[in-house]
Amino acid sequence: MRNALLMTALMLGFSLAHAEAPAEPELAPEPDTLASKTAETKPDLRAERHCIRDTGTRMKARDKDGCVANAPGRSYGHDDIERTGQTDIARALPLLDPSISRGN
Repeated sequence: MRNALLMTALMLGFSLAHAEAPAEPELAPEPDTLASKTAETKPDLRAERHCIRDTGTRMKARDKDGCVANAPGRSYGHDDIERTGQTDIARALPLLDPSISRGN
């Protein structure tokens, strides 16, 4: 009986000595920190106006940046147009790109 108690105590001691400490939960990063890390690691390719991503066709050839290969033109999104403060596209586009002119 005494040997069984001694063996149990030794096994318990060894198991506690080799047990890992409970891992502390990793705290979620601050939103500002997360946004800055994302911005540092992946550049915003929407800022590149000559990178056409979406077309109305089934063009599939894309380069390493995800732009449609050999597609001339520029792309402006909803946010770009909203930032101009204009209420219609005919007035907003010349503000975004001076090479676009309105016909009178």
